[in-house]
Amino acid sequence: MRIRIARTRLLAAAVIMMLVVVACTDDQLVRLSNALDDTTAALTALHTGVAAAAAANPPLMSDALIVKIGGLELKMNKALQDALNATEKVAKLSPADRTNLSNILTPVISAVNDAVKDPDIAGIKNEKTRATIQTSLVLIQTTLTTSQLMLVKK
Repeated sequence: MRIRIARTRLLAAAVIMMLVVVACTDDQLVRLSNALDDTTAALTALHTGVAAAAAANPPLMSDALIVKIGGLELKMNKALQDALNATEKVAKLSPADRTNLSNILTPVISAVNDAVKDPDIAGIKNEKTRATIQTSLVLIQTTLTTSQLMLVKK
């Protein structure tokens, strides 16, 4: 049940981010929306990997690690929703918009950075599962960092 709810939220975020891309007129805002859309795709891949590991018999990850990564997924999903809300009616990024978006992304970037270095994730015994989770996290880290860098460029 937990996994289905999270998947629904991820899919909703993906659809919403695609709508933002279509509605943008400012080139930088379009690039930011594209980077956040890439983040959503990587987040979906992470979720799919965790769901597959949880559904395996026996599970390929501990319940504690599944819950830990699930919490990170929810935090990332909320940040993506907040970024959407902050840009929904914006045609051009103002300095205040940039600050607001940076404040939204900074905590989740920090959480993803911590997850990339997490020894529990590095300790996943199934190589395919570990590679899927780690690759997804690095992609998320890259796309979020790219998004944040776009906010400091003028």
